[in-house]
Amino acid sequence: MAVRIAGRRPRLGADRTLPLAHLIAQWPHDEPEPVKYWLANLPADTPPANLVRLAKIRWRIEHDYRELKTALGLDHFEGRSWTGCCPTCHRRPP
Repeated sequence: MAVRIAGRRPRLGADRTLPLAHLIAQWPHDEPEPVKYWLANLPADTPPANLVRLAKIRWRIEHDYRELKTALGLDHFEGRSWTGCCPTCHRRPP
Protein backbone atom coordinates (compact mmCIF):
# COMPACT_ATOMS: atom_id res chain seq x y z
CA MET A 1 0.00 0.00 0.00
CA ALA A 2 1.35 3.44 -0.89
CA VAL A 3 0.78 6.23 1.60
CA ARG A 4 1.39 9.95 1.18
CA ILE A 5 1.12 11.74 4.50
CA ALA A 6 0.15 15.41 4.22
CA GLY A 7 1.38 18.09 6.57
CA ARG A 8 4.47 16.48 8.03
CA ARG A 9 7.39 14.21 7.31
CA PRO A 10 7.28 10.90 9.16
CA ARG A 11 10.36 9.66 10.98
CA LEU A 12 11.83 6.68 9.21
CA GLY A 13 13.09 3.67 11.07
CA ALA A 14 16.72 2.49 11.03
CA ASP A 15 15.89 0.33 8.00
CA ARG A 16 14.41 3.39 6.18
CA THR A 17 10.83 2.12 6.51
CA LEU A 18 7.80 3.89 7.96
CA PRO A 19 6.76 2.92 11.47
CA LEU A 20 3.66 0.79 11.87
CA ALA A 21 0.44 2.78 12.06
CA HIS A 22 -3.28 2.15 12.25
CA LEU A 23 -5.30 3.04 9.17
CA ILE A 24 -8.88 3.89 10.13
CA ALA A 25 -11.51 4.25 7.42
CA GLN A 26 -15.05 5.57 7.69
CA TRP A 27 -17.13 3.51 5.28
CA PRO A 28 -20.90 4.10 5.54
CA HIS A 29 -23.14 1.22 4.49
CA ASP A 30 -24.70 3.20 1.63
CA GLU A 31 -21.38 4.31 0.10
CA PRO A 32 -19.46 2.29 -2.51
CA GLU A 33 -16.09 3.14 -0.90
CA PRO A 34 -14.70 4.75 2.28
CA VAL A 35 -15.34 8.48 2.65
CA LYS A 36 -12.67 9.39 5.24
CA TYR A 37 -9.32 8.02 6.38
CA TRP A 38 -7.15 8.58 9.44
CA LEU A 39 -3.63 7.43 10.29
CA ALA A 40 -2.84 6.83 13.96
CA ASN A 41 0.52 6.01 15.49
CA LEU A 42 -0.91 4.88 18.82
CA PRO A 43 0.33 1.64 20.43
CA ALA A 44 -0.65 -1.61 18.71
CA ASP A 45 -2.81 -2.72 21.67
CA THR A 46 -5.08 0.36 21.51
CA PRO A 47 -8.69 -0.86 21.35
CA PRO A 48 -10.49 -0.10 18.06
CA ALA A 49 -13.22 1.82 19.90
CA ASN A 50 -10.59 4.21 21.31
CA LEU A 51 -9.03 4.67 17.86
CA VAL A 52 -12.40 5.68 16.41
CA ARG A 53 -13.21 7.97 19.35
CA LEU A 54 -9.88 9.78 19.09
CA ALA A 55 -10.15 10.11 15.31
CA LYS A 56 -13.63 11.61 15.57
CA ILE A 57 -12.86 13.95 18.47
CA ARG A 58 -10.91 16.29 16.17
CA TRP A 59 -14.12 17.04 14.25
CA ARG A 60 -15.88 17.91 17.51
CA ILE A 61 -13.08 20.25 18.62
CA GLU A 62 -13.01 22.04 15.26
CA HIS A 63 -16.82 22.34 15.26
CA ASP A 64 -16.87 23.84 18.77
CA TYR A 65 -14.07 26.24 17.87
CA ARG A 66 -16.00 27.49 14.81
CA GLU A 67 -19.14 27.98 16.90
CA LEU A 68 -17.26 29.93 19.57
CA LYS A 69 -15.57 32.10 16.98
CA THR A 70 -18.94 32.98 15.47
CA ALA A 71 -20.82 33.41 18.75
CA LEU A 72 -18.14 35.53 20.43
CA GLY A 73 -17.06 37.43 17.35
CA LEU A 74 -13.55 36.02 17.51
CA ASP A 75 -13.44 35.60 13.74
CA HIS A 76 -12.80 39.37 13.55
CA PHE A 77 -10.28 39.39 16.40
CA GLU A 78 -6.76 40.31 15.26
CA GLY A 79 -4.94 40.14 18.57
CA ARG A 80 -2.34 37.69 17.32
CA SER A 81 -1.61 39.46 14.07
CA TRP A 82 0.76 42.37 13.61
CA THR A 83 -2.05 44.75 12.64
CA GLY A 84 -4.08 43.86 15.71
CA CYS A 85 -1.30 44.27 18.28
CA CYS A 86 -1.62 47.11 20.71
CA PRO A 87 1.49 49.32 20.47
CA THR A 88 1.57 49.77 24.25
CA CYS A 89 1.95 46.03 24.73
CA HIS A 90 5.32 46.05 22.99
CA ARG A 91 6.90 49.07 24.65
CA ARG A 92 9.93 48.35 26.73
CA PRO A 93 10.20 49.76 30.24
CA PRO A 94 12.48 52.82 30.53
